[in-house]
Amino acid sequence: MSEVKNRLQEAFLRDPELGEREWSSYLAGFERDRIIKRAIREGLFSDAASALGAMHDTLWRAAQARTIGRELVTVIQTKQPLERFIREGDAYVVESGEAPPLKVAGKVDTVDVRANVELSSAQEWTESFAEDASFDVIQYYTRRIGYALAKQETSKIISLFNNISAGDLAGGAEYTISSPITWQNVVELVGKVEGEDFVPTVVAVSPTVFTELRRLDQFINNLYNDPANMKQGVMYHTTLGVTFVSSSLVTKSIALDKEAAAVLLSRREPLLKSYEKADVGRYGIAGSERIGLAVLRSKAVARGSR
Repeated sequence: MSEVKNRLQEAFLRDPELGEREWSSYLAGFERDRIIKRAIREGLFSDAASALGAMHDTLWRAAQARTIGRELVTVIQTKQPLERFIREGDAYVVESGEAPPLKVAGKVDTVDVRANVELSSAQEWTESFAEDASFDVIQYYTRRIGYALAKQETSKIISLFNNISAGDLAGGAEYTISSPITWQNVVELVGKVEGEDFVPTVVAVSPTVFTELRRLDQFINNLYNDPANMKQGVMYHTTLGVTFVSSSLVTKSIALDKEAAAVLLSRREPLLKSYEKADVGRYGIAGSERIGLAVLRSKAVARGSR
């Protein structure tokens, strides 16, 4: 569990609002947690750090399995509350012959991305439950927190793309997708991104549209599971060279260039905290993360009507 502990400590030290003092306080708080103490007493773990590592490993595994939204954005770790990104427009090209190249700047635009979005989820129980529940049961609730955080994050990412004005999308409009979807719809949605000189890498669809896709011979005959992408709801299509992502949170089909379209700043990865409300006999654990999101190049995104 040392790797998990190191990852935890790094997350604290990377956040300017936490740091070494908060890290020490964090460990001390879990050493007093009654569930952790019982797990140690029952011989499941040697110390609080080991038990805490097991819980965080469970949290991260649960979150990563459902973070479909991160298939749609470039993820960048940061220590800063704000990062500035350059959105370059069309660059100028000058023939300089044998003379030194002229330094002519193209049109440059910037966007500030603030990592100030706090996502959190908690599970709470009674004093008697905390006394009687096994550590495996607590792990079950830890997984539920991981799933909830991943769902919150994915929802924010999908909303980011849904909120792009139609005129700012690839092709200058939202693309009409028939019901049921056709192979031509898929090809043309991807083509919208290519038409803006971007490289489409991901297509996100709803489970309903994904079911319709799997009824198409053109889709099935060229489909295989990518060993590097074995998440639930993720499949790889060889002909178009894009990863297909399915989630109930996707309300409108999206094709995009993941490297150019948007960025997710991860200032703090998911962390667990224990808490108690002794006056009412309630105890629990809470998970939270801090992120920032922004669209960088809206023309790298094509959106369908369904």
